[in-house]
Parts: sequence; C-alpha cells; structure tokens
Amino acid sequence: MKKNELKYFKTIRDYFEIFLPNQKGASYHTIKNYKICMNQFLDFAKDYLGIKLRDFDFNDTTIELVESFLEFGENKYHWSAQTRNLKLAAIRSFYKYSANHDITLIDIYLKLLTIPIKSVTKGTIIDFFSEKELEFLLSQPNQSNIKDRRNLAMMITLYDTGARIQELLNIRIKDISLESSPYITIYGKGKKMRIVPIMDKTVIHLKRYLNDYDLNSDDYVFFTLHHGERTKMNPDTVQKLIDRYCIMANNVDSKFPRHIYCHMFRHSRAMHLYRNGMPLPLVSEWLGHAQINTTREFYANADTEMKRKAINAASPVINIIDSRTNNYDFDDETTSYLIEKYRERFDKVGIFENRLYDGVEECLKALKEKGYPLALASSKPEEACKKILEKHGLDGYFDEIVGATLDERISTKQEVLQEVFRRMKVENPRECLLIGDTIFDVEGAKEAGMECIGVSYGFGDKKEMEQAGALVVCDNLKEVEKYIEQYQD
Repeated sequence: MKKNELKYFKTIRDYFEIFLPNQKGASYHTIKNYKICMNQFLDFAKDYLGIKLRDFDFNDTTIELVESFLEFGENKYHWSAQTRNLKLAAIRSFYKYSANHDITLIDIYLKLLTIPIKSVTKGTIIDFFSEKELEFLLSQPNQSNIKDRRNLAMMITLYDTGARIQELLNIRIKDISLESSPYITIYGKGKKMRIVPIMDKTVIHLKRYLNDYDLNSDDYVFFTLHHGERTKMNPDTVQKLIDRYCIMANNVDSKFPRHIYCHMFRHSRAMHLYRNGMPLPLVSEWLGHAQINTTREFYANADTEMKRKAINAASPVINIIDSRTNNYDFDDETTSYLIEKYRERFDKVGIFENRLYDGVEECLKALKEKGYPLALASSKPEEACKKILEKHGLDGYFDEIVGATLDERISTKQEVLQEVFRRMKVENPRECLLIGDTIFDVEGAKEAGMECIGVSYGFGDKKEMEQAGALVVCDNLKEVEKYIEQYQD
C-alpha cells in the first residue's frame, strides 16, 4: 500500500474515532449513519472504478464518482431526496475535515460543494411535528401496558426537554426533580450542563412510569432489562420503538410517515417554542448550543417573515453572510467554510494587507483639529482594530477604539456603539454621528439612537443605505467633512 493510500484510510480512522466523537461531539446516531454512508461510498467506488479498495485515494474522488454513487442509491435502494442529501452531507463532512488538515485537498472539497442539494417534497417526511401531529403520535402507546408507559414517558421527555437522544439516555434518577418547580439536569456536548424546566404533563407521565419500578439515584431513568439487570437503553432501541408507533399511526392515517428520527422531537420543540414567542437567544440557550448560529438550522421551515426576524436578531456577521450569498451564488455551507478559511489567513497575514481609502488621514486630521472627539466603532475584534490602526499610524487620532469581543458579549454594531457611549461618557447619542459604509452601520446607528452618514466607496450599497435612513450618502471624505459642518450649523 502506497503512502497516500495509507493517508486516506488513516484520515478516515481519525475522522470517526477522534474528530466526530471527541472534537465535534457528534451523537452516536450521527456517527453510525456517517460510517454506513462512507462504507457504501467506498464499496461503490471500488466497483465503479474497478480497483481494489486498498488502492483508493483522495484523488480518485471526483464529482462524477459521487454523483454516480448518489444516483445508484436512488435507483437501487429508492433513496428519498432527504436520504440522498444526508449521504451527500456525510461525504462532504469527511472531505471538509480532510481539507482542514491538508490544504491541498481543498479543491476536492470545493468541487463536492457544487453538487446540488435536491429539494425535498413536502409531506414525504415531517421535518418537525405540528402540535396535532405530535398529539396523534403520543396517543398510540397503550397506557395500560408497563412498557408503553415507559415509552410514552420517554417520548414526552424527549420532546419537552429538547434533549439529544444520547443526552436523554444519560439522564439518571438523581438528575430529575419532580416536585416544586420541576426540572431535569442534562449533560450535553463537551459535558456542558444545562437545567431544563419541564411541563406538568411531563411530570405526570414520568411519575406514573417511575412508580412501576424501585430505582436508585444512580440508575438510568430509561433502561432495558438484560438477563434481569438494568442497562442503559441503546439509541437504536429507541428508534425502533418510535418507528413502531409511527407504523401504528400510519395504519390509522396514511399521511403520517412510517419513520421519524429521534432528533425530530428536539427540532419540533425548538420550533414550537420559537413560534410561541421565545426569543432566539433563549431558544439557543435552551437547546444547549454553544453558538447562536447553530440554532438557525431549526428555522428552515419557519414562515418567511419569521426567518427574516430571526436573522435580523442575530449578529451582523450572519446578516453579511446572508447578503453576500446571493451575490456570489454560494450556499450557506460553502460561504461559512470560505469565511472560516479567510479568517484563519487574516489573523496571520491578511490583517496587514489592507490599504487606506483616499483622504482618510486628511479627514481625521481635519476633524481632530476642529475639536471633534473621535472613536472607532467596528465589528472586527478590538485587538485587530488596534493593530490595523497602528500599522497605518492612525491610532493617535482616536479617543477610543472599540470593537467586538471574542466572547461575543459585544458583537452587533449597536452593542459596539453603546460601549463607545459608555467609555466616552456620552449622555445623548443624538449628539453623535456615525460614518459607515454598509446598511448594517445605518441600522446599528438607528438602534443606538444616533444618525449615520453613509459613504459609497466601501462595501455597502448606496441605495440600501439611503432606504435604511442614512442622513446622506457621500462619495468621498471631502463631502463627509462638508456635510458634518453643515449638520453642526
């Protein structure tokens, strides 16, 4: 076996044994499905290319090979559009990991991103339950049966807590409190703990189920009996139980799917909370997401207006990504990946590759001489702002330099401006003016209670800034100076 071939299969091993479980914190179910997919893909590649499996290498991965694999699965195994998309996502995930560890593989990964995602026909698979659909599914267990009582309590808890399946199965008796202000302590990815309040209905079913057994504080809440001993339930067992109730529901109503994955309970709860008015940051915290961006995946099926509001409530970085995607015809995954790579390079090299627009220093000098207090308000990290200004010899013109914080305590333009006001002891924001080059500057200024002068030579769109309410949009900094004088008069 050649060195490159050894590298391919070593990368696969590290991906499944180290990256997915330990670094990414992927669930047992995800890892299992990704393994199945990669085994299917490699078996197909062996036959398609007419080679021995041990001879397969990164360079053998082409768009034609992957597309043929997906078409093969659709024709032979009747993969749905969603199943086909999940197989593609699994392959992309592995090659993204590979490219992150070997930059020479990035072209292979980027080519895989050009393979289109197939649209999923609505009604084929429920991406999240409506409340009526959930009620219908939960009506299937026979509550006179001890195992059905357990299964019902399990599904209700899975929904009410929004727990991942492995999180649910890790819950022990000592982690639940069913008396006053009932809650469940959940240990999520990275052993992060979160306390989740639960509904009275959940308490009733948990008590009814637990009354059937005499459990100790260290016992798992949901278990199976193996040779008379209680053992933690397996995720596959849970999936089979849910599928059984899906089939029962489908026999009554053929529109109900015969298969629903466990994670759908979590998706559904998140969607129901959101649609009933829970703010996005709270939904993110409740789900145990480390980043609010992650939470956005749960709103793919939200109403158009709901999606718009959720995106606007997120950070400017999200807004910028969304606004640039259409311009460059990148999907979200590609955009996020390229931004990640850009930032890696920017921190080391790119930070010093910028140049000043014409008239910047002259304008700063003129404003300073006229006695105006000056501050920089940027969504870039504050330390990066200081380094850039020092490089160009401009740091001395500013009374304060304020940027975003790495802990995301300060991230939006409004938050940055409010920090400027705090440091400079500004009592009336209306006495201040922001000079910015994007619609996010204009909107951030409005939210902070001040006006904004737009400039057309930067990254923004003149028409967008005017429509957003900029006082004026200037084409150069000389015009900015003149307008400030007029504005003061």
